[in-house]
Amino acid sequence: MSRRRKNICRRYRCESSLYAAGLCLTHYDEETKNSERREHVQRCLHGREFVTARTAGGDALLKEFEALRSRWWDSCQAVQTGRDYKYVPADEAEHALSWCESLGIELLEAIEACEQGRAPSAKLDWTRGWVDERFANLEKGMTSNGRARDTAGISN
Repeated sequence: MSRRRKNICRRYRCESSLYAAGLCLTHYDEETKNSERREHVQRCLHGREFVTARTAGGDALLKEFEALRSRWWDSCQAVQTGRDYKYVPADEAEHALSWCESLGIELLEAIEACEQGRAPSAKLDWTRGWVDERFANLEKGMTSNGRARDTAGISN
């Protein structure tokens, strides 16, 4: 007896019918928004799109975004060359890019919130602290989670 896959959303505990890409309409829209946000922040970090701010709070966040851009470039160099670049080791470079994307998304949303007169999300502070901690550990020569880096190579 063959098992036939049900035509329901692939998300855990979602029983809605399929819309596209194995997802229901709600989850498909959510997935599309998330991918658009990531693509937008990548274009901004690469300098293909410009970020502007018209308020004082937005200016401070914009300066932080510019500082994040230098971390992004260092991480990109490590990924592209496959070697350690400055403080970003090659084995952590892909992760460093995703940390930059996460913080970049939060910064862009905070800049937008400042422009609209709203307070930035509390998630910004948490993400900022998390990303700063990871990069601080890399700058100290440790792994991103704070453990000593094995410089002798792989041990059995």
